[in-house]
Amino acid sequence: MIQKIKHLLKKIPGSYDISCLISDPKMEFKNWLEYFDLKRRFGGKKKHTGERRGKLLIISLMGNLTSVAKMEILLAKSADFAGLEPVVLTNRWSWANRFYRAFGIKSFVYFDDFLAEARKHVNHAEVEKASHHIKTFDELMGYSFNGVNTGKYICSSLVRKTYSGVVEMDDPETQKKIREYLVETSINTMAALKIYEKHNPDAVLFLERGYTPYGEFFDVALNNKLNVVQWCGSHKSNSIILKRYNKNNQDQHPASLSPKTWNHLEELKWDAQKSKAIKEELFKNYASGEWFSDVGTQVRVKMSGADEVKKELGLDLSKKTAIVFSHLFWDATFFWGEDIFTNYREWFVETVRAACKNDKLNWVLKLHPANVVKLNRDGYKGELVEKQSIRESIGKLPPHIKVLEPSTKISTYSLFKVMDYCV
Repeated sequence: MIQKIKHLLKKIPGSYDISCLISDPKMEFKNWLEYFDLKRRFGGKKKHTGERRGKLLIISLMGNLTSVAKMEILLAKSADFAGLEPVVLTNRWSWANRFYRAFGIKSFVYFDDFLAEARKHVNHAEVEKASHHIKTFDELMGYSFNGVNTGKYICSSLVRKTYSGVVEMDDPETQKKIREYLVETSINTMAALKIYEKHNPDAVLFLERGYTPYGEFFDVALNNKLNVVQWCGSHKSNSIILKRYNKNNQDQHPASLSPKTWNHLEELKWDAQKSKAIKEELFKNYASGEWFSDVGTQVRVKMSGADEVKKELGLDLSKKTAIVFSHLFWDATFFWGEDIFTNYREWFVETVRAACKNDKLNWVLKLHPANVVKLNRDGYKGELVEKQSIRESIGKLPPHIKVLEPSTKISTYSLFKVMDYCV
């Protein structure tokens, strides 16, 4: 009921703030405090006054995630001082818009303003017809609309919303959601086409790019041969990753290295000092808790010695140890590369099955620590899908397999001291 009221209030200027205050007063108060602090400290600061040499469109559709907006503001102002006009693609009701304005960014494109017109350019009968032909997961993954890989973005969005890691094609509720997504992603694609055509950016900046509607904007930008850049968090504080994309590398992870960089590294003379520097970088960021701290991967953990870890995990000292580092089943599931398994869940289950048959090793299933922060942030209270997968597909684990919970106090770095094999 609250969501329906909020949706209606979006159409009335100022009333959406009241609905947010009613539904989450603590968050609304925090946002206002942050906003006034930013306005006090940065309002009226120097703006670019020279000649413009282009336009940067920032795909900023995160709504109330003001932490993301603040990072994008820094990138927008950097582009501003470099001569690019920052233009923010957002929704009219987005809280983050105030933060942009506090920094003197005034150019906005409102995504929701384009949806009604885009809907008119989608042949709903054709989309409905296509939905009846999609029977399997592979058919959905391979589905595209106007050169956009909408099927892949639908799959990623489905597993992200259900936390299951699996697209249940035979489930009536999933089938209904797929039909809705097929229409929605088609409309988003047409809106993206119109927005790029109307505003003609020279460069486009993304954070998310694998879920709907971000994926539609990403693919259309690549199809139009725009200068596409993604930013994302890094392994340490006060740093980010930036990667430029084109049609040739669009399925690569942002932390991956380009052929040019690989060639450069291969030409370097490797020595003990470089190896030491890498080891020190790993240790420093794990020991300080900075390792991908935006999702709390090493918060409230302790560095332990090898003997302490072996004792706590109950490892058989006569055996070598293999550690399985699982990813979140539902996070960025179908974003990168070509998959060998259907999904992360299938990979995990098959890996555990193989481990069950091999009692010559200690096996440790290290469940991803980001489960804690991300599930808490989303308000999810259900069973961990990793544990559910073991319960439903494996049953009781043999004694040579240990499960390390996402909330473990053992630092991931400490596991390196007892690990002989890594999966």
